[in-house]
Amino acid sequence: PHVPKLRGGRNDFFQILDYAMTQANANVEDTNPPNVADIMSLGASLIDQNDAPADDADVGPTHPTGTHITIIETSSDSSGQFVLGWENGEAAAAADTNPATPHNPYNWITDPITHTTKPRPSFTPIVLNHAFSTVGDFGYGLRPEYASNRFQRLDFHTANANANLLDFFTYNPVDHDYPRVGIVNLNTKNVPVMAAILQSALKKDIDVVPTPTPYPIVSPPEAAPAAQLIVNTTSAQPALTRADIGRLTAAGASAISTSGFAAGEETEKVPEAIARALCEVTQTRTWNLMIDVIAQTGRYAPGTPSHGEQLYR
Repeated sequence: PHVPKLRGGRNDFFQILDYAMTQANANVEDTNPPNVADIMSLGASLIDQNDAPADDADVGPTHPTGTHITIIETSSDSSGQFVLGWENGEAAAAADTNPATPHNPYNWITDPITHTTKPRPSFTPIVLNHAFSTVGDFGYGLRPEYASNRFQRLDFHTANANANLLDFFTYNPVDHDYPRVGIVNLNTKNVPVMAAILQSALKKDIDVVPTPTPYPIVSPPEAAPAAQLIVNTTSAQPALTRADIGRLTAAGASAISTSGFAAGEETEKVPEAIARALCEVTQTRTWNLMIDVIAQTGRYAPGTPSHGEQLYR
């Protein structure tokens, strides 16, 4: 994904996350503590999803912990408020008992508001630990500080504000050095084209050992009916932006089998194969247009068999 603000001197990643999901910082700085904690912890989780364990251990000279979990201080008043991302496989509390060499921040750092350590998820989240392939991989992001449901996963499989991220983080300016080609309109009525995009999309991450056999992909018998359901949905209510992909994923989800996938997050993310497939190769703005002009050129004597037709494109 190409977002100019992320390629320059300013890094507005968290501000864009906040605006896309809440619009709380549309006109003024978002100073709402629950919002700030939620967005910052989501960003921390996305950082942990995107990085590899070998690259991100905290081994610096100041308070080295050896942890791979992203820690972000969220206050500037020396109160010590902070949020955490999440990595699997960090030190368990029973083995992380030496105060001289603390490892897992979930074991050691005390929240200055609650005076307790941060709560952990009640399940084992999926953590990619590799660079995102598309913005659809943001769907694995966690919200450790979301007050209504801590560690709630981002939802790209229903119509909700989370899906705004699919539009914000696939923005491409027209003068980009690498123009997008072969883009399909989400409102296409061409079912085979939509099915071709969905076919062979991965239902789950395969960067694991051993590699899943067979590959967990959307099959042709799944792609065709899913595409038809999506076309039916956009015919009734056209998509206006890529944020509608959440709604379209919900429409096509019933055609995508979840058989053989683990209950919980793994099954939940299977339908998002639709979102991951559509988010980078679609738009809602203009159609590709080609005009054929057939014209007669030159002058011919009466009775000449050729009409001198030329095709111009």
